[in-house]
Amino acid sequence: MAKKYVIYLDSRYPGTAGYNSYGYWSGKTYTVIGGTFPVHTRDFITCDTKKYKSYTRARQGAEALLEKCAYVWKYQIEEIDDGQFETE
Repeated sequence: MAKKYVIYLDSRYPGTAGYNSYGYWSGKTYTVIGGTFPVHTRDFITCDTKKYKSYTRARQGAEALLEKCAYVWKYQIEEIDDGQFETE
């Protein structure tokens, strides 16, 4: 199977303790009272998770999301097999 890449988003402020990750990004955002937030799935890669064909595209998407969403502080790009996802 072909390799794909997904973005895992984290909303923890750098240097703080605790666990407050968004999860896997769906490729969409929504706005509430002027703030932009990512649509995500918490712990699992699903059919709704945005999958990229290359690492470079995933990195570009993640960097753009950092600029767009104030509460996303960092991200992790993971490599998966095409078709790999879980259903909730």
